[in-house]
Amino acid sequence: MLGSNRTIPTEYTALVNSTMGRYLDFNECNTTGESVCHPSDHIPALVSVAEEEDTSGAELLEAIVLAYEIQGRGFDTGTIWNRGFDYVTWGAHAVAVAAGELIGLSQQELTDALGIAVMSNNGLIISRRDAVSNWKAIVQPYATHNVIQACQMARDGPTGPGHAFEGDRGFFEAVSGGEVLFDDLGGCSGRFRILGTSFKTFACGYFSHPSLTVLDIITEHNLEAKDLEEIDIHTFDHAIQIYASCPEKW
Repeated sequence: MLGSNRTIPTEYTALVNSTMGRYLDFNECNTTGESVCHPSDHIPALVSVAEEEDTSGAELLEAIVLAYEIQGRGFDTGTIWNRGFDYVTWGAHAVAVAAGELIGLSQQELTDALGIAVMSNNGLIISRRDAVSNWKAIVQPYATHNVIQACQMARDGPTGPGHAFEGDRGFFEAVSGGEVLFDDLGGCSGRFRILGTSFKTFACGYFSHPSLTVLDIITEHNLEAKDLEEIDIHTFDHAIQIYASCPEKW
């Protein structure tokens, strides 16, 4: 575990390390349409897997880039927010692929691991609505823990559904509402998604940053209420749903 000399099983190390990183709320953001996700959630977990598997630094970096690609591309074309599913859903699939690469799974084993992961880790966006619980920052780390276990299981023999995405009542039909496109993966015809993220300026929800920037400007210029003629707010539905959906967030 980061900051400790204790040794625990890899999937639990990933859970603890990812939770510590996520709870700071200072990670970067990948935006698409009106939604946002945080692919850097995966980095502490993949470091844990890489250490256990004794991989090289280059292999770890490749796995991190791969996780960004899977989550970013999936998030772009596999719409899940308006169907009630959280970005954690794609985060789980991204870690399954990246961790499977580090572990050295064969193509069939990776198919099995993804099948197991897809069946069990489709998070609901309710974790970010209404009054937010402590669980919000643990949702992604917990899913990461689960999919690392899925990779370990696939390596050791248990099989998973082979058509978890495209099969009858599979992910495309039940969760994303359509197929997911990976035609422009980074390095092929597209730009690597890890290069398209934005770092947070403040340790808080990404869509609330403009409000805090305004407060900085007010402080810098010693403005008072009497100095303001009007406040003109431009926002969008998703930001309102996430940050102003209940009195507890006001």
